[in-house]
Amino acid sequence: MGILPTPEASSHMPETFKMEALSRAYVSAIAAQAGVNVYMPQIDLGIDMAFSKVRRRKEGRYTDTWSLTIPFQVKASTHWDLREDAIIYDLKVKNYNDLVDSDICVLILLCLPSTPDEWLYQDEECLRLHKCCYYWRPLDNAETTNTNRKRIFIPRSQMFTAETLTSLVDEMQSKVRL
Repeated sequence: MGILPTPEASSHMPETFKMEALSRAYVSAIAAQAGVNVYMPQIDLGIDMAFSKVRRRKEGRYTDTWSLTIPFQVKASTHWDLREDAIIYDLKVKNYNDLVDSDICVLILLCLPSTPDEWLYQDEECLRLHKCCYYWRPLDNAETTNTNRKRIFIPRSQMFTAETLTSLVDEMQSKVRL
């Protein structure tokens, strides 16, 4: 039997704050599984997290490739649609333009169920977040002229996993080195 929050135990924290915290926790868990270090900027200038791979130096110490961090925007939403093979999401124009302004920034979207009670489940065997994250990169660098939101289509095959994070970091770090 799982443990669900009771109304008396609930905080007055806005749902959007909870969603943001859950998305960061999800992404941090994936990064831990991938063996990738996570950086969070103090000031939000369009980048929520950055990642770098950990490597072993000759003398046996560990370091990371911090000079080659890869920036990500992390979002969480209950307002997304599933159509055929794509997640459809209306991204704020500011966030869209931040993404297209960078050659290497990636969006990670946590798609949550519409009911907050369904977001997280916990019992003695597991801690489970519903649904999952997907990643998206712009196809071109053209900013949108929309005034409010820009609709994006994220292929369902672009589920954010430890393997995809490792591949994305490797790919982006190779672009930065060029």
